[in-house]
Amino acid sequence: KKKMMKKKNSNKEFIPRPCHRLDYDTSGILVFGLCPASLRATSKLFESRTVTKKYVALVAGHVKNDTGMIDYPIGKIPTDEGFNKFACLMEEEGHKQEQKEGTGVKVGDFLNNSLRPAKTYYKVTNRFTIPINNDDVHNNNNNGKGCSNVAKYSRVELEPKTGRGHQLRLHMECIGHPILGDQLHGSGVESVTPRLCLHAQRLEMNVLVLDPENNNNYVKKQLVVNCLSPY
Repeated sequence: KKKMMKKKNSNKEFIPRPCHRLDYDTSGILVFGLCPASLRATSKLFESRTVTKKYVALVAGHVKNDTGMIDYPIGKIPTDEGFNKFACLMEEEGHKQEQKEGTGVKVGDFLNNSLRPAKTYYKVTNRFTIPINNDDVHNNNNNGKGCSNVAKYSRVELEPKTGRGHQLRLHMECIGHPILGDQLHGSGVESVTPRLCLHAQRLEMNVLVLDPENNNNYVKKQLVVNCLSPY
């Protein structure tokens, strides 16, 4: 029966599938496997962390440092609503990086074996200060948000060195600069933009292509894909 099922399934038309994850509200590059072999091979590249991914985001406030590495573990914690959510652990000894005060998440809050290392490199490409109307002011004072006459935000390039759930959102929130429009982790900035301001802009990976001098051989080439950010 198993052999018959395999033979039957092999005759089915293959439906292209994504080789990696991209949050529903994140725009930009998404890689699909167009045949079973390419799906398997490309998925393994993402699983082995040999693919370089670069994102662009708009975040609240002016990020102090031009560049930096955010190094906070990420895991899952239970909620009162009965489901689990991703969270950062920021209280590990030896972490002296810029961080937001008072997250209140302790090691014991995480589900067993869910806490894993997570690193994100960031680079600030621009800082903005724009005037706002008093009627649009929100009652908060985080990083210049809610100031009586100006709003401050930064454009940053993000390169995840690991692939944890909600990593970019959580790491930027942890250092006090949540991504604009983030309705999951962006405290105070959920509705300041009509969408999440996170975009997968660049992807670099090694692929096998036919050797132009010998069609019976494959050679390794670097594939670089760019998708310009809308902001």
